[in-house]
Amino acid sequence: MKKSALLVIDVQNGMFEESNPIYEGKQLLSQLQDLINKARTANVPVFYVQHYDEEFIRGTFPWAIHPSIAPQEGETVIHKSTPDSFHETELDENLRAEQIENLVIAGNQTEYCVDTTVRRAFSLGYHVTLVKDAHRTWDSNNLTAKQIINHHNIVLGNAFATLKETEEIQFPNTSLADIRQTQDGYVARFERHLKHSVDIVWSSLTENDKLSQWFSELQVDDLREGGGIKFDMQDGTFKELEITELKLHSVLEYTWGEDQVRFELYPEYEGCQLVLIEKIHKMTSHTPKDLAGWHVCLDVIQAMLEDTTIESRKSVWYTWYKEYVQLVRSFT
Repeated sequence: MKKSALLVIDVQNGMFEESNPIYEGKQLLSQLQDLINKARTANVPVFYVQHYDEEFIRGTFPWAIHPSIAPQEGETVIHKSTPDSFHETELDENLRAEQIENLVIAGNQTEYCVDTTVRRAFSLGYHVTLVKDAHRTWDSNNLTAKQIINHHNIVLGNAFATLKETEEIQFPNTSLADIRQTQDGYVARFERHLKHSVDIVWSSLTENDKLSQWFSELQVDDLREGGGIKFDMQDGTFKELEITELKLHSVLEYTWGEDQVRFELYPEYEGCQLVLIEKIHKMTSHTPKDLAGWHVCLDVIQAMLEDTTIESRKSVWYTWYKEYVQLVRSFT
């Protein structure tokens, strides 16, 4: 699956000063917050570009990235001095190091840094999506900011980029499970950062009406340690899975054939972290199928909570299955 990144260009304090604020700046910040949250939730890398010149002097307040969309620890910030975010910077090198092929671009300034960066990214072979309602500028002597934005959306959308609005942007989770070998076999760990409370996510794991939406073959029969979950074999028979550990709203672990599956929930500032761990006794030809299945299940849980849908679970599963075949092969 082709990997994506979000590129946020030149969203710096100096552009929001009351004396000469950028067009609809508050709305821009809100839209960028939404885009950044979507990317982080899907484990999609966010790259920031920060301009410097005689007006935006390094280390000054105007030069600093606006605090409402500031990068988190570990996120990349690229410093540039021309409208081209790639010119004499490490941006292309860093993107290729992470095997990024799809770039989602937003920020400032429409007719300068956004326009130039979109064109350069296209020339370098990236598939570019320009978030058409998430880039801004100022009025010029001849055109309003809105006219400039609309004009550049038309020009860039005709040849250099796919145009989408903020609400249309969806980032598929491109992170494979982390697999490590242990004394007893292998451990596969999946992580999702969800914008929902622990209680809501816990109900998706344990309440049968919600559980059936992402794993129709499972049914909780007796929610307690030593209790059971039924697996419908689709042939008129059921397999009993034993709940081996249960901490309400925190841990649910049960047997999975010779293996074990464990869900863990951790509260976060704006939601929670969902961790899925599969303890694998032995790698087999079925292991990539299982891993791809769990990967898609987590994507479906996230989509369900966000009131969206995954159109073809089978095709998504097959895409991930091919990825997990290669990953499992590296251990055998």
